[in-house]
Amino acid sequence: MADISVPATETRQRLYSIIRKEIPFDKKAREVLEVGAEYLGLEYGYITRIDSEMGDWEVAITTDTEEFPVGLRCPLQNTHCRETITTETHYALYDAPSLGRADDPKPQARKQGTYLGIPLISNESLYETVCFAAEEPRSDPFSDVETWFAEHLAGLLERELVRDRVEAKLTNQTNLASVLNRVLRHNLRNDISVIRGYTELLNEQIENVSTIQTTLDHIDDLIEMGQKARELEQTVTGGSEWRQAELGEFIQRIVHDIEQDYPEASISIEHDEKLHVDVLQNFDRAVEELVKNAVKHSGDTPTVTVAIDGAPNAAEIRIDDDGPGLPENECQVLTTGEETPLAHGSGLGISLARWIVTSHDGSLTAEVTEGGTTMTITIPRQSGLGIQQQLTELSRSRDKYKSAFDEAVDAMVIADDDGRYIKVNDSATDLFGVPEEKLLGRTIADFIPEDVGFEEEWQQFRTADEQQGTVRIMRPDGSERIVEYAAKSNIVPGEHLSVLRDVTEREERKQELTALKQRYKTLLEAAPDPVFIADIETGEIINANAAAETTLDRSRQEIVGHHQSDLHPSDKSELYHELFQEHVQSEGMRRYLPDGAPIYMITGDGEQVQVEISVGRVSLPDGPVAFGIFRELTSRIDYTSETVQQLTTE
Repeated sequence: MADISVPATETRQRLYSIIRKEIPFDKKAREVLEVGAEYLGLEYGYITRIDSEMGDWEVAITTDTEEFPVGLRCPLQNTHCRETITTETHYALYDAPSLGRADDPKPQARKQGTYLGIPLISNESLYETVCFAAEEPRSDPFSDVETWFAEHLAGLLERELVRDRVEAKLTNQTNLASVLNRVLRHNLRNDISVIRGYTELLNEQIENVSTIQTTLDHIDDLIEMGQKARELEQTVTGGSEWRQAELGEFIQRIVHDIEQDYPEASISIEHDEKLHVDVLQNFDRAVEELVKNAVKHSGDTPTVTVAIDGAPNAAEIRIDDDGPGLPENECQVLTTGEETPLAHGSGLGISLARWIVTSHDGSLTAEVTEGGTTMTITIPRQSGLGIQQQLTELSRSRDKYKSAFDEAVDAMVIADDDGRYIKVNDSATDLFGVPEEKLLGRTIADFIPEDVGFEEEWQQFRTADEQQGTVRIMRPDGSERIVEYAAKSNIVPGEHLSVLRDVTEREERKQELTALKQRYKTLLEAAPDPVFIADIETGEIINANAAAETTLDRSRQEIVGHHQSDLHPSDKSELYHELFQEHVQSEGMRRYLPDGAPIYMITGDGEQVQVEISVGRVSLPDGPVAFGIFRELTSRIDYTSETVQQLTTE
């Protein structure tokens, strides 16, 4: 059983920390396998390459380099992996002896009493698997959590494997630029210098035919090099459609065309059986270039042999010649794949062939002996098309999101298919209130109330293209934040981006304004005096209470839309306009116009009533407004006169 002292969350965080390291895939995968084996309580973990058609099984990466080393091979039928590649999830054996399977796999005669395997990328008969094993059986079956963890780990490795292959493609493109640059700056420059030098001699040696021929030869070489440079560029930018070819017939057509151009050459083809491979449209150009190169550099009557052989998961094409051997500088370029100031090819032929072969996930090697040169092309028999279809999409997505992701002010997170965060930026750690290492591996469900129904919502999101909304999160320190989010599923297959913004203050302010608006409406209707609400900028009345309707003998709909000056005598309209502008700025109570005259309001029956106006300003959700409370002064003045008279009499 898994060590219960190691929390699953902590283990996931360790995984994500490893995944984010900038280290080679082999080393990264080995560290991930070590974490998986430790969590599952098993002895070792490994990744295999499998050719089910050839029945071949090979260890590609392992944590047990002594008894289960890289390169270990055995028949597929002798391994548990033969069962793993038939499932889409996992194949588990916790007690192989009780099932009669203890002696089934026999790589280096090592027994596996416990086994857990997960399939990775597959393409018809080519597979890769992630496996964990131990010599002794377990006492209990693997739990759902353990098998989920192993599948999750395998998914992380699968994505990293795809990324690794993308980076290899990008590296090849960089090397191409270097090749073209070196050739154009060195080879073409040198040939042009030779052409110029010999041309200058024409005036002095016009009768020397060999001089003219040398010039023409260099011109021809220059033209051929330019053609190959164009072909190399087309190899990179051209289409990527695959086709299946039978190598014997495929090479026979190429050799037939070359024999027409070089009738003095003896070219033979050796192959025992038909061998079908998946190739791109430009693969024939690589073979043609290598065969022509062998013919051209093997004397006046060259002898060239093209041999075709099958290999585990691959096909080999060997081109043998009896020439002087490939120059050392060409071999160095072929080995490193790079052009350097001290090691550059004399042309583009080898670089063109190497580029085409590597674009097939293959290799091109050279062996030079006293008897000549052997060029060996090795390519997978099947193209791994499922991966190829993802390469462009992954590359574009990475370029599109990486720079914006790390520096974004908003929180940005990328989750896997289970909703667990596999990449977060600094703003996300600030929003959730936890450091990066503790946020990786968690889901939004860890921060929201349980009754929200995360699983259902997440599955709906995965099938949708985009989603927006607002959610309330609980941080570890107990504080709550209101988060507005916009999410897009499958920015690359199996990875989902969310952009989150903390809108807590905005939402709290909105709630305050909503409550204020409700209180304002309540007070407005309860006020015994007429109350008018007006736009601060225009003075237009936008609301009025029931007391205002009674006083003016007009409905609210009839009042709204009028200017506040329409409430007063028209002969002093400009003064009332001026009063409004001053009053909304200073607020408070007014009884007099700017010229000192009393303020009057026109009632519904046309009577002018002296009033005092109390003005205030309030911010509502729709913006700030001014309210005016109109109080009649006539009865108050009469009451005061009577009181003064009574007090005087007494």
